[in-house]
Amino acid sequence: MKIPKFLKPHSITLINYLNEEINYEKQSKETLIENCKVTGIYADASVVTTGAVNLRVKDGITITIDCSDVEESYIRSDQWDEDLEHIGWTVHVLGDYVLFNGTELAIIGFKEIDPFGKVEFVELQCQRR
Repeated sequence: MKIPKFLKPHSITLINYLNEEINYEKQSKETLIENCKVTGIYADASVVTTGAVNLRVKDGITITIDCSDVEESYIRSDQWDEDLEHIGWTVHVLGDYVLFNGTELAIIGFKEIDPFGKVEFVELQCQRR
């Protein structure tokens, strides 16, 4: 089921870190994902002081990706770790992040929506790094 593009007005860049290093630098793969939906709140400040207590404010950002809009195919994270070619894109909670409007967003959780056995949507829960 395809969602109309006017309901998905955002573009993000997903950075997947690879398990290999060249000259002691971790390698990464960037995937441009157009036509996705970014919803949530950005906190105005990372720390809010109320009296003598400092409270850390968390961003609550959700990104919904329709896999049929991405040229490369989605690969489940466990299959991605076993495959060394890394053709396609995936999501990991540790290490991977998203660039959205010049802001780096850490992935803190994700959900694969696969009603018929093939992942059709990926929902990311993010917060600023």
